[in-house]
Amino acid sequence: GFTKEDENAFAYKGQFINSPDVIDMFDPEFKEKQESEILPLTTDKKGNVKVIGDAYNKNTMLSEDAFQNVIEYSKKLLEKADKLIKEGYIEAKPLDEHCKYCKAKNICSHKKDCFRKKVDVTVEAFNLKKDETLDT
Repeated sequence: GFTKEDENAFAYKGQFINSPDVIDMFDPEFKEKQESEILPLTTDKKGNVKVIGDAYNKNTMLSEDAFQNVIEYSKKLLEKADKLIKEGYIEAKPLDEHCKYCKAKNICSHKKDCFRKKVDVTVEAFNLKKDETLDT
């Protein structure tokens, strides 16, 4: 049978714009039910949409401006990666915990010296990064 754990596996885990139209596209039943099994949302007694859950969830429902900042910064990162790859730069730089899933971990010459840090993906961080120039 279908369990509550199964439901969590299909819950949306990304960012989205705080817009009734967008919320309705994700979960057409949200308006009627006042809570969502797909998005981490509920409504308060006044009918205001509220994000529920942990700190990660607090950064999932973004204003259109904040969402645009995420898009612009992501484009900058992609342009930088594209330029570096075209220049021949290809280096393994996994997050530390991802090495345990790597098929080449037993023969990797980097071991513990190539890790990158997790990026802060809060709304505040993207607001600060929107005008950042990415050096290559």
